Amino acid sequence: MRELRQVLAAARIRAAGPLIDVHDLPVREALDEVRAAERRVLLAALRETGGDRAATAARLGISRATLYRRLKRYQLR
Repeated sequence: MRELRQVLAAARIRAAGPLIDVHDLPVREALDEVRAAERRVLLAALRETGGDRAATAARLGISRATLYRRLKRYQLR
Protein backbone atom coordinates (compact mmCIF):
# COMPACT_ATOMS: atom_id res chain seq x y z
CA MET A 1 0.00 0.00 0.00
CA ARG A 2 2.88 2.34 0.77
CA GLU A 3 4.33 1.82 -2.72
CA LEU A 4 0.99 2.59 -4.32
CA ARG A 5 0.67 5.79 -2.29
CA GLN A 6 4.16 6.87 -3.36
CA VAL A 7 3.41 6.34 -7.04
CA LEU A 8 0.13 8.22 -6.79
CA ALA A 9 1.78 11.08 -4.90
CA ALA A 10 4.42 11.39 -7.61
CA ALA A 11 1.77 11.29 -10.34
CA ARG A 12 -0.23 13.98 -8.56
CA ILE A 13 2.83 16.23 -8.63
CA ARG A 14 3.31 15.64 -12.37
CA ALA A 15 -0.39 16.13 -13.17
CA ALA A 16 -1.24 19.40 -14.89
CA GLY A 17 -4.70 19.59 -13.32
CA PRO A 18 -6.85 17.96 -10.67
CA LEU A 19 -6.98 14.62 -12.51
CA ILE A 20 -4.13 12.16 -12.92
CA ASP A 21 -3.70 11.16 -16.56
CA VAL A 22 -1.96 8.04 -17.83
CA HIS A 23 0.96 10.25 -18.92
CA ASP A 24 1.43 11.33 -15.30
CA LEU A 25 2.08 7.76 -14.20
CA PRO A 26 5.59 6.32 -14.04
CA VAL A 27 7.06 4.13 -16.72
CA ARG A 28 5.82 0.59 -17.26
CA GLU A 29 8.24 -1.02 -14.79
CA ALA A 30 7.02 1.14 -11.94
CA LEU A 31 3.42 0.44 -12.91
CA ASP A 32 4.15 -3.28 -12.76
CA GLU A 33 5.52 -2.76 -9.26
CA VAL A 34 2.34 -0.95 -8.25
CA ARG A 35 0.21 -3.79 -9.59
CA ALA A 36 2.34 -6.33 -7.74
CA ALA A 37 1.96 -4.29 -4.54
CA GLU A 38 -1.81 -4.08 -5.02
CA ARG A 39 -1.97 -7.85 -5.54
CA ARG A 40 0.00 -8.41 -2.31
CA VAL A 41 -2.35 -6.09 -0.42
CA LEU A 42 -5.38 -7.96 -1.75
CA LEU A 43 -3.90 -11.32 -0.77
CA ALA A 44 -2.99 -10.10 2.71
CA ALA A 45 -6.46 -8.66 3.29
CA LEU A 46 -8.08 -11.88 2.10
CA ARG A 47 -5.88 -13.89 4.47
CA GLU A 48 -6.64 -11.57 7.39
CA THR A 49 -10.39 -11.88 6.83
CA GLY A 50 -10.33 -15.61 6.25
CA GLY A 51 -11.44 -15.12 2.65
CA ASP A 52 -14.57 -13.17 3.57
CA ARG A 53 -15.03 -10.94 0.50
CA ALA A 54 -17.38 -8.44 2.17
CA ALA A 55 -15.00 -8.03 5.12
CA THR A 56 -12.04 -7.73 2.74
CA ALA A 57 -13.73 -4.95 0.78
CA ALA A 58 -14.64 -3.14 3.99
CA ARG A 59 -11.10 -3.50 5.33
CA LEU A 60 -9.68 -2.03 2.12
CA GLY A 61 -12.29 0.74 1.95
CA ILE A 62 -13.61 -0.32 -1.46
CA SER A 63 -16.92 -1.67 -2.69
CA ARG A 64 -17.45 -5.39 -3.15
CA ALA A 65 -17.86 -4.79 -6.89
CA THR A 66 -14.44 -3.13 -7.01
CA LEU A 67 -12.95 -5.97 -5.00
CA TYR A 68 -14.38 -8.55 -7.42
CA ARG A 69 -12.99 -6.62 -10.42
CA ARG A 70 -9.54 -6.49 -8.85
CA LEU A 71 -9.64 -10.16 -7.89
CA LYS A 72 -10.49 -10.95 -11.50
CA ARG A 73 -7.70 -8.66 -12.78
CA TYR A 74 -5.13 -10.49 -10.68
CA GLN A 75 -6.72 -13.90 -11.24
CA LEU A 76 -7.33 -14.43 -7.52
CA ARG A 77 -10.78 -15.99 -7.74
